[in-house]
Amino acid sequence: IPPFSRFISPDIFQYHAADYRNAAQLPDGAVLVVGSAQSGVQIAEDLLEAGRKVFLCTSNVGRVPRRYRGKDVVDWLIECGFYVLKTSEADLQTIQSKVPQVSGVGPQGRTVSLQSLAKRGAVILGKMDHAHGDTITLQPNAAAHILFGDQFSAKVKTMIDGLIERMQLPAAPPETDESDLPDESATCASPLSVLDIKQHLINSIIWTTGFGADLSYLKLPVMHAGGTPIHQEGISDIGGLFFLGFPWLRMRQSGIILGVKDDAEFIFQRMEEFLS
Repeated sequence: IPPFSRFISPDIFQYHAADYRNAAQLPDGAVLVVGSAQSGVQIAEDLLEAGRKVFLCTSNVGRVPRRYRGKDVVDWLIECGFYVLKTSEADLQTIQSKVPQVSGVGPQGRTVSLQSLAKRGAVILGKMDHAHGDTITLQPNAAAHILFGDQFSAKVKTMIDGLIERMQLPAAPPETDESDLPDESATCASPLSVLDIKQHLINSIIWTTGFGADLSYLKLPVMHAGGTPIHQEGISDIGGLFFLGFPWLRMRQSGIILGVKDDAEFIFQRMEEFLS
């Protein structure tokens, strides 16, 4: 949660995404959701379904269709080798990119995009710049964030189409997906540069601004200044100390359930070598 959150009016209830369960726990009124990665858009759609007015502060986040050409997009991404990109071969921008927007709601999940949330009533804002009292200042980049999401989705579908053609795989034709249709002129972006909390009847803010790890209990020189562990593929410079479960530990899939098995086997082998 950004430090300037303490300057926001004490009348406004503030929550982190980790503490959100459902709309009923919030006071009546509109809700400002800060952050538009996976947690942010999923909480926004949950609030919209509960009949709440939602204001969404966005950032540069890619998105993917939930299903494409007859299969779940994750199945296609696995086949494309998307998740096994090695950390050592990825550039900093890729490593720092957020998990794409997608929803798990419904029997097979569904596509979620900034424009689909806007059609359901959400106000799509730029990135929050600062806050004081009842005033939120915003960067003028909501349109750029919408276009970035659209471009990411198109890039992923092109990658999948290329795999299908190259490997001559059986696949259905592309589906019609209203939520995946690009907003080419970013017409759903709000022009607001200043948001008056009281004027818009906002009584709650949910910070979907990410998660960190508190490793202060490790009284060893194994941390970067930012609090992240120093390691190479989970192996620290201190003999016998290993890390597991961190994003990009060894590859893109390291931070999700999909990659835990491979990383655990790799670390276990390194532990055996250390003990032998």
